[in-house]
Amino acid sequence: MFLTALSSFLGAIPPRGVLLAASPQDAHPPPAYYRVQPGDTLTSIARRFGLSVSDLVAWNRIPDPDFIRAGELLLLHPEARWEPSRGELICRASEEEIELLARLVQAEAGAESYLGRVAVAAVVVNRVRSPQFPDTIKDVIYQPGQFPPVFSPGFSNLEPDRLSRQAALAALQGEDPTGGALYFYNPRLAVNRSFWATRTVLAEIGNHRFAI
Repeated sequence: MFLTALSSFLGAIPPRGVLLAASPQDAHPPPAYYRVQPGDTLTSIARRFGLSVSDLVAWNRIPDPDFIRAGELLLLHPEARWEPSRGELICRASEEEIELLARLVQAEAGAESYLGRVAVAAVVVNRVRSPQFPDTIKDVIYQPGQFPPVFSPGFSNLEPDRLSRQAALAALQGEDPTGGALYFYNPRLAVNRSFWATRTVLAEIGNHRFAI
């Protein structure tokens, strides 16, 4: 029996020069997102964080894998992993206001990545917490001249999807990939260019620039 036990023990030892793979608990997960630096490529970013280029393209809805901009933020986790629970919120919001925020996210960023949607929701939350704007989610969203889709005929009947609801809740819980932005705009569609020229851009995510 002793020889049998010894044989089993020796058989469990890996051959010399073979390393055991680290358990998932030993591995450090990548950060939630990454700001593209000059000289970065999707290939170099994927290699740095142990991801695949195809996953980065899919998670961030990148139309041209050969073209990414310095300063752009990339999501480094699949959208399915973002499952925020209804924990403590950083600003007051009723169930109605959470749904209203999700509807705004859907209207303004329904074609964007999850990260882009969180960023839009974060702008609303940042405004609520800023003395420059109204102090409720509802009043910020309905402030005249701020979010044009809100005043379109179909806005009240717009149904936000799962990602937009998750993004709204994540922003209310403090997630802010913009770093404190109070404004966002699409530089290709912006009409008041003189105003946007006075803003300081904090981040570019998808089709939007986020500024203060």
